[in-house]
Amino acid sequence: MKSLTISIIMLSTLSACGGGSEQGQSQVQNTQISNEATAPSSAAQDDNNSENHSSISLANLSIAPNFNLETNVQVNIQVASNLVMQRAYINVCKATAQEISYSDCYYQGPLTQDGLNTMIELPYQNIELTAAIWVYDPLTSPQIYQWQFDTNTASQVFTIK
Repeated sequence: MKSLTISIIMLSTLSACGGGSEQGQSQVQNTQISNEATAPSSAAQDDNNSENHSSISLANLSIAPNFNLETNVQVNIQVASNLVMQRAYINVCKATAQEISYSDCYYQGPLTQDGLNTMIELPYQNIELTAAIWVYDPLTSPQIYQWQFDTNTASQVFTIK
């Protein structure tokens, strides 16, 4: 009995959604006619585009053998020896609007009197970096250094002196 009631309710809702007047059907037919009128013009445009680009194919495409589609950039971070005379910590992070984004750091580590020489890898070349050197002293504010990708050099070096 329960399934019969559910079936009747479902059939009544389906039939209630259907149907329409003659006016509604004529609007649909007019819409179809107007769509058919515009279809040949867009097909003609596609034919014109394919004729213009028929000379371009993958066989004509040439790529340099050393091009490997990688955008990663190696950056050598060099901190001069004796820059700090006591224990310190360095953060090398992405710079955003004159702030250091500590959530986007590429290198974090201790810094000694011996300095630092390490390589990091950036995901692409248009990243600006900020290095903050924190001395383990609450009265000292961090030393801030900026770096930007240099398009004129093959090897990228972030030198902190």
